[in-house]
Amino acid sequence: MILASKFMLFGFYLFSFSYVLSKAFANISLAIFFIGYIWTLKIQWQHFLKDPLFKLSIIWFIYLLFEIAWGTYLYPNTFLLQAKNFFVLFSFSLIPGVAYILKGNQQRVVLSLILFLTGFLIRLFYDANILSPGPFLDYREYIFSTDKNFAAIIIDTTMVGVLLFSTYFIIDFIQKKNTVAIYNILISLVVLIPTILAWSSLNSRAAWISLAISSLFIVIILMFQTKQQGFTKKYAIVFFIFFISVISLALLVRGDMIISKLTSESKTWQAILSMDLENIPKTSIGLRIHMWHYAIQLWLQHPLLGHGLNITHLTSNIPAEMGFKGFANLHNAYLEILARTGLIGLIFYISALFITLKAVFKAYTQHYIPLFLFIFFIEILLIFLFNNVSVGFIFFQHGWQYIVLFGGIAYSYRYAQMKPEGE
Repeated sequence: MILASKFMLFGFYLFSFSYVLSKAFANISLAIFFIGYIWTLKIQWQHFLKDPLFKLSIIWFIYLLFEIAWGTYLYPNTFLLQAKNFFVLFSFSLIPGVAYILKGNQQRVVLSLILFLTGFLIRLFYDANILSPGPFLDYREYIFSTDKNFAAIIIDTTMVGVLLFSTYFIIDFIQKKNTVAIYNILISLVVLIPTILAWSSLNSRAAWISLAISSLFIVIILMFQTKQQGFTKKYAIVFFIFFISVISLALLVRGDMIISKLTSESKTWQAILSMDLENIPKTSIGLRIHMWHYAIQLWLQHPLLGHGLNITHLTSNIPAEMGFKGFANLHNAYLEILARTGLIGLIFYISALFITLKAVFKAYTQHYIPLFLFIFFIEILLIFLFNNVSVGFIFFQHGWQYIVLFGGIAYSYRYAQMKPEGE
């Protein structure tokens, strides 16, 4: 039993480290974790049957198999296309395994986050054109071997986490004057400065807006929750000042590009606000509106069941004049879930989210989750939900693995009162 648990834990630690660092390495690490998970399931079947998310996962597993058959029935000769997307949509079903092996243990949670951050920094500097031609610390063309909009979500997540915990370290130093806090602040700055430069260079409106919204939400939570946890409103003030300083640095370095990007596409917005859908130009935002309209039309053809786990064979056959022929995603994860798996599939995702949130809030009220970590979990969710409105992040490797990594860590606090396996 302990051997199986250690196998799972080793796989998850490797995955935390390699999630950003290397797609191939991340997949291998998850395979190691999954082998340990199956091994543990054989031994601890009764334990997992008490977990509501695991029970939902079993039903989801059966439904996904049905969706493969359904999609193949609708579109013969697409079985392999349907089947290869199985694990992508099955991803949230790995969360109970992560929760089981971490069990909200602070050392394991912190180590997992440190490993994630280490892999993130290594890859950030690897893609910074330090030893290769190209603008230094400019990530507009290439980052994390993925789309810049997907990379932006990971960078937003990292920035929010570093800003949040830097605030804690600053107040800790002001109150206690201890040297450990100074080291923590210095480490935070070492992480934060290149991350800011990467964030500001991405040319991604969604990244900039989601960071601003999520940071405002942090200030609100800190204002209203600090007294309950024995903190003061100083944390909210320090965070706000720190956040403004970070944004000022980003504007100082790349302000012209950021402002130009945020104020572009005025004609597109005019057409959208006037509800003139037919004449919306095929710009970055305009194409998204057209894709969403197409996704809704697809969904309405089969509202309950959708079209199967893969719809790329449908987007590859649309008229070229629509402007998004052959696109890998429809730039709205929620509409694409409906188009692929129907209303039933969306209900599964909402149910999984509800179960996870319920566990996190319960653990927080029972004081198993510290305030700043609780806020971080909520911010992760907000960033994820917000960005999936404009990109189909959930259907790509960094997206579904984001659910496994951070969803698993957050849900692990459901078992915070239990001793982790392998100790």
